[in-house]
Amino acid sequence: MDIVEKQWRDLYLFLQKLFILLPLFALIPIINFLSFPVGKERICAEQLLKGRTLYGDDAPFSQPLMDERLFQKFVIEGFATTKHVVIFGSSRSGQISLTPYLNRYASFFNNNVNMADLNDVMVMYGMYKKKNSSLPAVIIVECSPWWLNKNYKAPGLWVTDDAWVTKVISKIYQVYKVCSIGLLQIALKKNLQKIFGKQKDVNVPGARLLPDGQRIYPKSPNDKVLQSVLSLSQYSNIEKFNELNRKAMVEFEGFVKQLLNDGIRVLFFLPPYHPVAYKRLRANQIYDKVFEAQEFFIGCAQNFSIEVVGSYDPEACGCEASDFSDWYHLYEISTEKIFKNVLGSL
Repeated sequence: MDIVEKQWRDLYLFLQKLFILLPLFALIPIINFLSFPVGKERICAEQLLKGRTLYGDDAPFSQPLMDERLFQKFVIEGFATTKHVVIFGSSRSGQISLTPYLNRYASFFNNNVNMADLNDVMVMYGMYKKKNSSLPAVIIVECSPWWLNKNYKAPGLWVTDDAWVTKVISKIYQVYKVCSIGLLQIALKKNLQKIFGKQKDVNVPGARLLPDGQRIYPKSPNDKVLQSVLSLSQYSNIEKFNELNRKAMVEFEGFVKQLLNDGIRVLFFLPPYHPVAYKRLRANQIYDKVFEAQEFFIGCAQNFSIEVVGSYDPEACGCEASDFSDWYHLYEISTEKIFKNVLGSL
């Protein structure tokens, strides 16, 4: 057998194996698609706007095939009037509600998106400007370090207009998510639990989204949370953080200037870490850029005379281990602790 003939035979055998495996690969998107809600973003937004709490499958942040950014777009577009106090940030600020503490202002909404970055925040503000003639009176901007991590890539895309290119890219991204092996593992676990009578929401058990955008997680035992923090070997979103993104720093300062020029009172929120995680991050030089990012945000606040709420250091904002659901998410009960110095002005 000569070389050319052998190459053709090898190619034939490869294609034969591929043909046999194709039905198995085709099962991945089918199982994922049937296991998780898809395309309910507008319906969920309409329900929330009617003042209803979203539970389980109706909470977009707990469903991997629902697009949180599209959900936020429908929510902002559906507001009858401008919200007076607004939070822009990731899931780390999602547990905050200022509704019970409002005195001077009449309404509040928490526009949180999982793993949000600066672009997410700027896009949502652009939606507020486009939607309403009046703007929020107060905007609280979460300042998480990965916003300045040059190696961080946001997990989602915005469909903010009718441009066909934007829509095509969005559809490709949705197909990519549906075909995910990682999602298949979650789907199989979920279905097996259902079969054996142990069904739970695999992603966020008992999670719910309140009408003002606050997300609530059920309380976990402190020792269980501590064990999960101690067992961590990696810290999501801040790995490979070896350089501050200068472009993002300039964009952030420009965004802040825009908010101030629009007559908005701006507050920076520095979300704390679990005490054990904070000590580990502080002790490891690999994460020095995390605290350089905090110094940048504080310096920016000083330059623009902006109030800073919170700190990456939990002790500095009065938080203990019992305030955390994991290494970097707070429970809703911590709102009053962290915002106590500004609640009287809201």
